[in-house]
Amino acid sequence: YQRRVRGFFCRQLMSDAPPPISAKIAQNLADKIYEKRKQGALEIEEQTKQLVQQQDYKQIAVVIEYLTTNFANSTNNNNRKGGLISLAAVAIGLGGVALPKYLSSLITPVLKCFSDMDSKIRYFACESMYNILKIGRGRVIPHFNDIFDGMCKLAADPDQNVKNGVQLLDRLFKDIVTENGSVDVPKFIPLLKERINVKNGSVRSFLISWISVLNSVPEIELLQYLPEFLDGVLSFLSDDKVEIRREAETLLAEFLKEIKQNSSVNFGKLVEILLPLCNSNCELIQLTSLMWINEFILLGKEKLLPYSAALLSGILPCLSIDSPDVREISIKANDNLMALMKDTQEPFDVAKFLSSASLQLLNSYVHTRMAALHWVTVLYNKNSEALHPYLGELFPALLKTLSDPSEKVVKQDLEVMARISSNSLYFDKMMHSLIAMFSTDPTLLETRGPLIIRQLSLFISPEKIFRTLSDILAKEEDMTFASTMVQILNSILLTAVECWSMRMNLKNLDNTNSCQLFKALYHSWCHNAAATFSLCLLTQQYKLSLIHI
Repeated sequence: YQRRVRGFFCRQLMSDAPPPISAKIAQNLADKIYEKRKQGALEIEEQTKQLVQQQDYKQIAVVIEYLTTNFANSTNNNNRKGGLISLAAVAIGLGGVALPKYLSSLITPVLKCFSDMDSKIRYFACESMYNILKIGRGRVIPHFNDIFDGMCKLAADPDQNVKNGVQLLDRLFKDIVTENGSVDVPKFIPLLKERINVKNGSVRSFLISWISVLNSVPEIELLQYLPEFLDGVLSFLSDDKVEIRREAETLLAEFLKEIKQNSSVNFGKLVEILLPLCNSNCELIQLTSLMWINEFILLGKEKLLPYSAALLSGILPCLSIDSPDVREISIKANDNLMALMKDTQEPFDVAKFLSSASLQLLNSYVHTRMAALHWVTVLYNKNSEALHPYLGELFPALLKTLSDPSEKVVKQDLEVMARISSNSLYFDKMMHSLIAMFSTDPTLLETRGPLIIRQLSLFISPEKIFRTLSDILAKEEDMTFASTMVQILNSILLTAVECWSMRMNLKNLDNTNSCQLFKALYHSWCHNAAATFSLCLLTQQYKLSLIHI
């Protein structure tokens, strides 16, 4: 130790200028005993006060530079401790009026010690910064980012004493910011974005508290920057610690309350952040994202129309989530979006919306597929003409859904297809498509054929369906398939309640329409002798039936 001190003084002797502090003060500042260092700091404080009275501001800068170079930046631990306490002493000696011009040169070396390898140095750095801030108050605000970043890193410090020190510093700094309310938010946001993705619980808690404090200051407008850090705050909801999750929930509730009171919110940017999180593995993140989306739909109304297709893609998969809470809020959001789309007179992108609904027909859950089909029905009922240009892309998806393993989905799908088929072009296309599907998929014909025909007959005249299918089958070249298809149609004709009226009409061939229907059916029914015979009996054409015996 004595060799180090002698070396230190030798360097000063070699310098042209005399040291700005006495050898005794320097010796005290470098002492390993705290009381000696404190004594040296008190003398530095007194010396600084004298220089202020003399208005020798140049010499003050020399003293600060000397303390920084030879003590705060020293490789010797005791020197660094002395440097930290002496820099704080300079701040105290300067007082609030003279301090501002020296703040940068005082704060920078102290912040450097925040990352020191020695935990005691880090603790003394917090103590030094505390004293500097206490004197500087609002004058330190221009250095907000640097101080904030330093404290943010120390929030995760493994040493409890350091944590205690930074907590005291943190409270003081928050008081200063709250009093002044002049933080440069645009400059702060990039730093916040950089730190918001941290995983450490203590740092997360630190960030939440600061965001809450800044948002509570009337002079600081933080809401407009919410899209910059919302995803980070939402990620805190998955933290292992309950208290951090609660802190994040409280903060998010504050922002949502503020959004409800602000008509100039950019819903679009927020929606783009929330939608991917609807598929989060964390239930609380899912739930919160959907709650926000639901509120946005109610608040933003037509402002949300440009994002309606994306909203649908985010909401529909959540209708099938196991969590009752998530499912409940998903249903509310879906219902509110549907109400908005039904009531609005504003234009929206029909193609994108239909594409989103069609994509959900491939979802692995029944509730989601059912909801997607219901959306197609709603859109068609609202404005069928607007949908017609896009039916060519939608129709194949609807046909494919007829093979869905869920009977409920198939019935819903057939209802949608029946409504679309009110357009004669798509009715003929549907009938030809059904025959083609049944021809290439015998299993579908066997398991779903009767259900499909009967279900369609609930929405479309059975006579129209049978007449059209009969005309198509009359030209069918695959005799085996045609015979099987006619057999199924004949069974439906004879037994299905949906065909009761048609059966009654066929019993009266004196009627021109009934006679024409019989001729149309007879022509294709001839593919199957038993079906033809039963048709003749149904229509009381007994002489004709004898031909088929």
